[in-house]
Amino acid sequence: MINSRELKKVLNNELSQYGFHRKGSTWLLKKKEVIVLVNLQKSNYGEYYYINIGFLLRHIDDIQNPRVEFCHLQGRADGISENDTSLVSSLLDLESSLDDENRINLFSLFIREKIIPLVLSGVTIQGLREIVKNHKEFVVLRDAWEILGVTPN
Repeated sequence: MINSRELKKVLNNELSQYGFHRKGSTWLLKKKEVIVLVNLQKSNYGEYYYINIGFLLRHIDDIQNPRVEFCHLQGRADGISENDTSLVSSLLDLESSLDDENRINLFSLFIREKIIPLVLSGVTIQGLREIVKNHKEFVVLRDAWEILGVTPN
């Protein structure tokens, strides 16, 4: 059965091509306006994993090694595309019936086709505004509402 080491290896192979650097279970991309984070988190209840995505606005907080939960915009990979929710759940549930080779190939493809385009689109404030507009599942911290054009309900 595949384990977190293989998931991290796939994430590292895909993300490092775009300048991401690994720190533990988190990959960071530091740009002028934004620090982008992709984090692999294990569930407390079995062999299930989550991919957390965070964007830290450097204008507000310029933390050298931020954690996803402190990012101004944050969400999970299983929510970025309604069509892919069950696929992502299967890929990250290491107890599901997918064989290891198929899981690795599909996981790598999902990172390349869904996660990387999304996170690279968020390396600027304007790109983050588009993410906020198009991805309602992302949470925006109050500090970033004005900059990202979020209005309270």
